[in-house]
Amino acid sequence: MSSNHKSSRDKPDNDPLKHIATAPNETVAHLWAGILEDSGIHCLIKRGATVDAFFSIMTPVNVPCNIYVLASEADDAHKILQELSEPE
Repeated sequence: MSSNHKSSRDKPDNDPLKHIATAPNETVAHLWAGILEDSGIHCLIKRGATVDAFFSIMTPVNVPCNIYVLASEADDAHKILQELSEPE
């Protein structure tokens, strides 16, 4: 998965974050984020807002997580994540 887009460091400071995916759990979220990071796309992972803080500490594996990237990198991130789900 090669990438020809600019590094996140070259993006303007006012580039907003955009939600690109919701992973079913924290493990998958970190897997996806790692793949995006390997392609030069920095991510932010946040647990779902509807999950009680105590519950999420006790069972982090079963908590959906939202993945955010810079808006200018959202299209590239979507393409990379789509490649993961396409059969070979």
